[in-house]
Amino acid sequence: MSNIGRSLASIPRELWPLGFDTALKEADLTALMIRSLYEIEGDERRLKALIEHLRLLDTHAYRGLRWDLGKFKDDQAKSISYHYKVEPYVWGSSIEARWKYLQAKESTGAKDPVWMKEHEALKRVMGFLEWLASSFEAAWEVIDRRRGEGWASRKPSAGEPTNTDVQHIYERGVSLYYQEKFAEALEHFRKAAKYGHPHSQNALGIMCVTGQGCARDSAEAAQWFKLAANQEDLRAWYNLHYLYKVGLGVATNPALSNRYLYSAAVRGLAPAQAVLGHRAFLGHRYAIGPQRDPAKATYWARLGAEQGNPSAMFLLAQFYKMGLGGVAADASEAAMWDDRAKKAKIDPFVIFWPSDLFKG
Repeated sequence: MSNIGRSLASIPRELWPLGFDTALKEADLTALMIRSLYEIEGDERRLKALIEHLRLLDTHAYRGLRWDLGKFKDDQAKSISYHYKVEPYVWGSSIEARWKYLQAKESTGAKDPVWMKEHEALKRVMGFLEWLASSFEAAWEVIDRRRGEGWASRKPSAGEPTNTDVQHIYERGVSLYYQEKFAEALEHFRKAAKYGHPHSQNALGIMCVTGQGCARDSAEAAQWFKLAANQEDLRAWYNLHYLYKVGLGVATNPALSNRYLYSAAVRGLAPAQAVLGHRAFLGHRYAIGPQRDPAKATYWARLGAEQGNPSAMFLLAQFYKMGLGGVAADASEAAMWDDRAKKAKIDPFVIFWPSDLFKG
């Protein structure tokens, strides 16, 4: 893989797979993943990043991603084949131009340097796509193994608390947290997290981000969120989306941020659904899919609102109040959702900043 460049930006867009540029503009998740992985140097680091992307998927989504990748790979093979065919025409389409080129090629023993540069770029992208396709199975095997090693399969050793006991430690920590006894809550979360309890790991991440009961440490927060995320804790997925978006404790990675957010929303996390609703309506530059989509905004807002998320309920209320988002104006429906939004509470174990909804 040493012959693969670090950035797709160095390759003219016409040399990318057919449809790839359009897919990027529409924030297609497969295209975003390909671009972000291409820009990573080294097979080992690239494989780790691939695992980070794939572990957020269920089997159905994984198969869809492989199909998308196969389509890009087939399209790139067609581009390479076509590029071979047009080589004699690089100096022009007339018979005289073609004859001059072939004479020059025969005398120098070298092909046109511009054509060669383009062809090497095409093959670099193809080489990367082939590596990616061959790495999918190995990455998925790692993910399957990790999923079998999580909290649910834990078997306590002699003298260790049972899973039920650990769950009670976590619940006591939550109770102390709501009483604003943060130092005691932190102690309980650490005890439970030591035994692999994912909700406790996520809670520790939140406390490290906010500085509740401890000094603020975004790097440690990212570590706890990743541990919880490895066990498919949806709150941790959402929290990592924010960290990767703004570069808090980790390097910024919009593609991975989007994937965490979308995966959490699809799996049913209300705060993630609320953010997707706001983004689809406002045309957020990190929106997933078309930049502005009122119908999709209503879809996500309703899913989040029905689970009691205040941001989603507020958005749905505005839609009904003004007849936006593909719904008819309805004052009574707007008043109902607005009232519910005012009474609802924000989940303290997910990162919430208004800028996540309204700013790029």
